Amino acid sequence: MHIPTLLIGQVQDILPQLHDHRLKAYFMIELLHRWQYYPISDHEALASQALEHLKQLDEPDLECKLYLSMAFYYQHFKTDLVEAANMCKKIISLAIPTGNSKRHSQALNQLAWMNLQLGKYSVAQMYAYEAQKLARVCGNLYTEAQAVRIQALCQTALSYYKQSLSLCIMSQDLLGLCDMSDGEANLSILTTQAGVHKCKSEYSEAWEIHSKIIRISADRDPFWHAIALLNLTELDVSMGVPKHDVQRNIELARSIFTTTGRKSWIIACDYILADLYLREQDLTGAKTLFEKSLKLSLGNIEIKSLCFEKLGNASSWGPDESIPGWTTIFLVDSLKLQAKLHVYKALQFFGQIFLMQNDEDTAISLLTVALEGFTYMDVHRSRAECMVRLGDISNNHGDQLKAIEFWSIAKPLFERSSQVKEVQHVDERLACIGSDVLEQHRESIARLVKLNVPSGNPSPIKDELQVELIEEPPQILV
Repeated sequence: MHIPTLLIGQVQDILPQLHDHRLKAYFMIELLHRWQYYPISDHEALASQALEHLKQLDEPDLECKLYLSMAFYYQHFKTDLVEAANMCKKIISLAIPTGNSKRHSQALNQLAWMNLQLGKYSVAQMYAYEAQKLARVCGNLYTEAQAVRIQALCQTALSYYKQSLSLCIMSQDLLGLCDMSDGEANLSILTTQAGVHKCKSEYSEAWEIHSKIIRISADRDPFWHAIALLNLTELDVSMGVPKHDVQRNIELARSIFTTTGRKSWIIACDYILADLYLREQDLTGAKTLFEKSLKLSLGNIEIKSLCFEKLGNASSWGPDESIPGWTTIFLVDSLKLQAKLHVYKALQFFGQIFLMQNDEDTAISLLTVALEGFTYMDVHRSRAECMVRLGDISNNHGDQLKAIEFWSIAKPLFERSSQVKEVQHVDERLACIGSDVLEQHRESIARLVKLNVPSGNPSPIKDELQVELIEEPPQILV
């Protein structure tokens, strides 16, 4: 049972008159549990008061709930992952002797979240899988759904997009079984699904999902409303939405995050604003904000990686402003996190750098390897960008047929990723080719279709989905 938010103030007024340790402890824990919706001046002091009341009781489950609320607070408000992990250890130490699988699984889920936040994806998957098993044993469908969603996030981070979407469907099915398909948990799953589409540069699909979240959360949950709004602005930057519209939505989201005390999401606002400046070629403003976001990102691996990606993309900055050192940092960071999409993007960026330096052989090698990776992962925009570069190289060497082949494949990929300007640029390239060469290309395609020749897609890259479980769980943060 939860105390309705509207009644919290009324209960708080009469609470000092009561002499019931359990009721007072329960109310204080409920306040801590709702910290993001109900402002608290001093979380640690309130938690200490609750513990004093719990000392008069034998309520290990209630004590676990207190530590769970504090773990969430330390992780998301204070960004103190060490203290958050300590809270989870206390929960587990109380849950195991009492056979409390519900609290045990919730603590494991929190540990999984922390490792996900730190970029330790295989460890996060392990904890989430153990949480899923425990939740299933005790019939806690909600916690099981959360554990499955964390596994989906890990698969997304490791660039296994089909697996991630399958896990999202599984998580939604679990919520449906406990009649919670319309709640906050489903909004988080929808956000995960949209994230997969964004990674594949399927911006229209991601945009539709976030728009749905905005409609659902408009009068129910300001925090998720702000998240969806910010995610939409990130897509708007990529899709070429006018600058002033993007800025207005960024500031609206920022005001909500400021009110709810979500510092990490305020940093995300700065990152997206920096990306907008970069798109508008305000290079000084973009560089300043990206570097500010990096300094403030602390343990936020996602923001840090995104900043490295933007700073390392030489084609966005031009030959005079680009710094290859950022591309190297981006590659090293991506290899460390085993994030395949980012690894191939770093190789693409290095290919562009070598092309700027007129080292075409190295550029072709790097762009080809990146293209194979993007093709296997079905990442449309990045695949098209590599093809345009390779087509330009072929055209410069007089091989117009090869250039047309690359550009003709790139065009529908740019259309798929809502890149209107890039489609226009491809059309301009094709318009410069003589009609006789274009006709020769069409005849060649017709012959291939008639002969039913394979498309020539690159061989699949080895899929290392099966992550080896570590025999002994590693020390998380302590």
